[in-house]
Amino acid sequence: MSGTGHPGLTYRADIDGLRSLAIIPVLLFHANLGVPGGFVGVDVFFVISGFLITRIIFGEMTAGTFSYADFYERRIRRLLPAAFVVFLASAIYALLAMAWFDVASFGRSLFSAALYLANFNFYWDTGYFSDDATTMLLLHTWSLAVEEQFYIVVPILFALLIRWIPRRLILPILIAMTIAGFVLCVVLTNVSLMAAYFLLPARAWELGVGGVLALTGTGWVRSRPVAEAITLAGAGLILASCYVIDEATPFPGSYVAMPVLGAAALLAAGHYPGTIMHRVLRLSPLVWIGKLSYSLYLWHWPVIVALSYGREEIGGWRGAIALLISLVLAYASLQLVETPVRRKRVLAGRKPLFLAAAGGTALFVAAGFAMYLGGGFPQRFDNRQELEALLDTQSRSDLRGECYNLEEGDISAGDFCIRGREGVAPTFALIGDSHAGALSPPIFQAADALGVSGAQLSSAGYVPMPGRRNLGANYAPNLTPEVFGWLDANPQIHTVVMAGYWQYEATSRTYRHNGTIFADEDYDGSGTDYNPRAFANALNRLVARFPDRQFVFLDDVPTGRELYVRHYVRGVVSHGSGLDALPRAAAEEQRALYAPILSQLAATHSNVAYEQFLTDAICGPVDCPLFGPEGQLRYSDGDHLSVPYSLQLSPVLQARLAPYLAGALSQSNQAPPAAD
Repeated sequence: MSGTGHPGLTYRADIDGLRSLAIIPVLLFHANLGVPGGFVGVDVFFVISGFLITRIIFGEMTAGTFSYADFYERRIRRLLPAAFVVFLASAIYALLAMAWFDVASFGRSLFSAALYLANFNFYWDTGYFSDDATTMLLLHTWSLAVEEQFYIVVPILFALLIRWIPRRLILPILIAMTIAGFVLCVVLTNVSLMAAYFLLPARAWELGVGGVLALTGTGWVRSRPVAEAITLAGAGLILASCYVIDEATPFPGSYVAMPVLGAAALLAAGHYPGTIMHRVLRLSPLVWIGKLSYSLYLWHWPVIVALSYGREEIGGWRGAIALLISLVLAYASLQLVETPVRRKRVLAGRKPLFLAAAGGTALFVAAGFAMYLGGGFPQRFDNRQELEALLDTQSRSDLRGECYNLEEGDISAGDFCIRGREGVAPTFALIGDSHAGALSPPIFQAADALGVSGAQLSSAGYVPMPGRRNLGANYAPNLTPEVFGWLDANPQIHTVVMAGYWQYEATSRTYRHNGTIFADEDYDGSGTDYNPRAFANALNRLVARFPDRQFVFLDDVPTGRELYVRHYVRGVVSHGSGLDALPRAAAEEQRALYAPILSQLAATHSNVAYEQFLTDAICGPVDCPLFGPEGQLRYSDGDHLSVPYSLQLSPVLQARLAPYLAGALSQSNQAPPAAD
C-alpha cells in the first residue's frame, strides 16, 4: 500500500498506475458507488508491497549493505507522518462530533493502530455483537497493520535463509511457503472467516507472491505478444474480481487468488514497452492517483465515517463528495507532510526522526488509553443526563437476566427460569436468542393470563440449529445438546415457542452484522449465498427431531439503525437530531428474507406453525417508529423491544398463542420437569 522510498530502485511509473487500480475500487466500494468487490484492491496493494519490499531487503542483504536502521528509517519516513496526521484529525473529530461511547471505542482502535495491531483489535471486535462499522474511524488501518507485521518478519526470515540456506534453494523455499500460505488461507476461511480476513498468517502469502516475483525477476517476459497477453489477463482478473466477488463471497479463501494473480501479472509484464496496459498504467492521471494512494487510503475512510455518522449510509452524491474531500486532503497531506519528511527537508537526522516517531506513537497510545478508560469523556456534553437516560437500557430491559442469558451447563443443572402462572407445572418452552428474551415478558404475561407456565431456554446469539456451523467468530453458547436432552426427558413440554433474529439466522447480514458463512454437510462453497439453505436445513432437522412437539415460530421484530437509540443519540450529538423511524418498506424487505423459509417449514411439517404479526403490531402504514406517542422508547436497541413497550403487545401475543398454549393446559397439573 505504501511506496518504498528507496533510492536504489529503478522507478516504474506502471507500478504507480497499478496502485491506482488498487485504490480506486476500494474508494468506490466504501463510498457505495457501485463496485461490490472493490475491497479486493487491498489485496493488490499487498502484492505490490511484497514485490517492492522483497527487492529492497533481499537485494541489500545479498550485497551485504542491508541495515535494519536504514530500513526502518525509510519505513518511518514513508508511513508515519501521514498516519500521525490522520490519527490526530480523527481524534479531534471524535472528541468534537462523536458520542462518548464511540469515542471510547475509537480510543481502543487508536492505540492499537498506533502500535500497528489494528488487525487484532478489529478481529476481536467483530462477530455477532459487532457495532456498525461506519462508526469506526480507523477500521481501515487493519491492512496497514498486516503490512507492518510483514515488514518485521521478512528481514528476519531473509537473514536466516541467507545465513543458513544455499542460495539456489531460497526461491524454492519461498515458493513452497507461499503455496502453503495459500492453502492455510483457504482452510482458515472455512474455519474462522474473521481470522482469515484480518490476521497475517492467512494474508502473508499475498505479499509472498510479490516476493517470489521479485526474486524471479521480470526479465523472462521477452516478447510483446507474451507481455500483452499477461497484462491484459492481469487487468481482466482485477476488474472481474471487483464484480464477481462481493460481501457474500467467502473471502479471502480461494477467491482472493483472482486479484492477487492479476496484480502479479501486471507487475511481471507491465513494464514491457508498447503494450496496451503499459500505456494505460503510465497515463498521467493514473500515475498521479497512484502516488496519492497511501494518503487517499488513510483519509477516505475517516471522511466517509464523518459524513455518515448519525445519518443514513453513505452513497450517491454524498459518496462522491466524500471521495472529493478525501482527494483534497490526500494531496495536501502528500505535499505538506509526506514529501518534506521523506525527502529530509524536515527531521533530516535519524535520531530526531526516531525520537519523533517514538514520541508520536507514545502520545497516540496514551491518548487512546485515556479515551478508552475515560469512557469517551461523557462530561463534555451539557445534555449528558438526558442522553444517558435514553441509553439506560437497563431500565427498559428485563431485569431477570438470569432467565435469558443461559450458559453451557445451566440447563443440565436445572438453572433456568419457569415463568408464567405460578404453582403450575410448565407445559411449553420458549427457546431462542436475545430476541426471544426481549419477547419473554409479554409471552409469559400472556401465559399467566391463560393459566399456564413455561420454561425459558434462551441466550444471546443462540438458536438451536442442529447440523449447522458458523465459519466465522461464534460467540453463542452451544446449548443444543442440553436443550435436546431436556426436551427428551420432559415429554409434558407439548409446545415449543421459537423466537430469534431470523434475518441474521437466514442471511448473517443485518444492520450490525457484516456477514459470516453458515455451513452444513451439504455446503457447496457458495459463501453467504448458502446461508438461507443452511437455515432451512437446520430448522427441518430440528422439527423432525421432535415430531410429537408443536413448534410455533414467531415473526421477528423490525430492526435497523433507525431503531437503535445509540444511533439516534449519535445524530443528536453530531447534528442536533437523529434518525427515529424505519420505513415500513424496509421492515417488509427484512421479513421477506426469512418468512418464505418459515412458511415453507410450516407447510411441510404438520407440527409447525408460523405466526406473522409483529411487524403489523409495531409499524404503521408508513414507518416503524422508535418512539411511541408519548415519547417512550419502543426499542432498547436496534433489534430488541423495550420491556415497557413489549408488554403492550401482551394482548396480541395472548390471542396468537392461546390455541397452542391452551392445547397444553390439560397437562399443566403434572409434576415439575426433570433436569437432564
